[in-house]
Amino acid sequence: GKPCVVEYSDITKEMSERTDTDGRLVFGAGNICNHYYHMDFINHVVLPKLGNMYHIARKKIPYYDEITKTTVEPDVNNGIKLESFI
Repeated sequence: GKPCVVEYSDITKEMSERTDTDGRLVFGAGNICNHYYHMDFINHVVLPKLGNMYHIARKKIPYYDEITKTTVEPDVNNGIKLESFI
């Protein structure tokens, strides 16, 4: 196949566990996004286009239940996070 970027929260459990013929994960690469940018680039390229750069990622977001006094770890997506790729 052709190399591409796949957002981890947009793939199914089956896809996230898919392996090749050698038993290695097909979608096994990652990037923790530690990058350095010159402030001129941020100010002149990124900030003017920021409104068009969000990716909506549906997530399982833990929350506090006041009745049970516990943190709930949802089984299904219950919120969204706005992510920006630069």
